[in-house]
Amino acid sequence: MRPSLLFLLVISVSAVKADEVTDVQVLLPESDTWNQITSDESAAGYTREWVPDGRTGEDTDWIVTVQKLPLERRTSARKFIRTMLQLAGGACTDVKYNGPERIVVDGKKTYWARIMCAEIPGRGYGTFTDQRVVTEGATAYVVTSELRTAPTSVAGVLRFSENADGSVMQPEVFIARVSESGTFTREGVTLCREGDC
Repeated sequence: MRPSLLFLLVISVSAVKADEVTDVQVLLPESDTWNQITSDESAAGYTREWVPDGRTGEDTDWIVTVQKLPLERRTSARKFIRTMLQLAGGACTDVKYNGPERIVVDGKKTYWARIMCAEIPGRGYGTFTDQRVVTEGATAYVVTSELRTAPTSVAGVLRFSENADGSVMQPEVFIARVSESGTFTREGVTLCREGDC
């Protein structure tokens, strides 16, 4: 007996869905203890944010954000991250980029980039931001690790000055954090498929 066309279509659709990314999970950097400050959930997506314990979203020097974003149409992770890089150019007084760099996970193309922003007008700080993007159909999963820095006139050039709490981050501490942030966004993101996370 030959299988029906409907049966074959159901099998085909099921196989495609089993391979689709349905979420991402992160293993937060181990150098800090993290406190979740945001968990905005909707049927279409979410935004989740963490800062080191004892900090808030306003006074932190490191914030990790994981987002599930609905898109108007299907797009590639590469195109999405390039758009993010363009948007950063308009949000910073001066900006430099590393990437985008392709990272293939189980056959799925994802992209990573680092954005160095001299200063975000009106915020009083600059940033070193590592971003990892995964897209599936009309959904983007974005993992962002943002290190906040003293503002400068040139992106990627650091000035170590007193923080709002009176402390001064030492250059070697910042360099270690930049390295950890990059490793986290490259290696600490797990792609979830139906039922495996």
